[in-house]
Amino acid sequence: MCQELFIQTYNPLRSADFALTQAINSSLEHNSTYTPNINPTLKNQFKNRWRAELTTIGNLFVQQRDINFYYEQVIRLKQTMNETFYNLLMHPDPRYEYGFRISHSQKSISIYLKHLWCIGNQQGGEVFTGIPEPPCCPIDGIMQKITRVHYNRRWTQMNDLNEVSYVIDQFQNLARRQNLTIAMWECQLFQNR
Repeated sequence: MCQELFIQTYNPLRSADFALTQAINSSLEHNSTYTPNINPTLKNQFKNRWRAELTTIGNLFVQQRDINFYYEQVIRLKQTMNETFYNLLMHPDPRYEYGFRISHSQKSISIYLKHLWCIGNQQGGEVFTGIPEPPCCPIDGIMQKITRVHYNRRWTQMNDLNEVSYVIDQFQNLARRQNLTIAMWECQLFQNR
């Protein structure tokens, strides 16, 4: 099953803490974010807050949620992070809007939820119930390449929920053609790339 293969490959210890690290790192990779010469202490505070917010969001998904609830969390995370850390997020690349963008929010939430879903029912020696199948999947360059779905902008430049919603709709249409949910479809595609 794709969930087991994913977790064996990307999180073999089935750690929710490692899932947080993966979610944040995946969201930052190739995605200009910080002000030049950012103070390492402030950068750590930013990441720690991000981890705390993702943990809270993950806890909201212990019951089945729909795509609209997911979108609400994407917007909330973006707003929360910008309220506190906007001044740390003024990178010099003119192709990107300043701040914590929708691209950071959607990818980190989606990756974290994917890990929690795939972890299953055990985390180290502790019982971990995981979450039901999420109503979303990550939007990134890998998925664009695999699916050939046209994004209006690179995933890293997305800063409007309408852009994310459009891509998710396209992905859902592709998943339905195979009689799969979007999360299962993405999991299978990702493993077979």
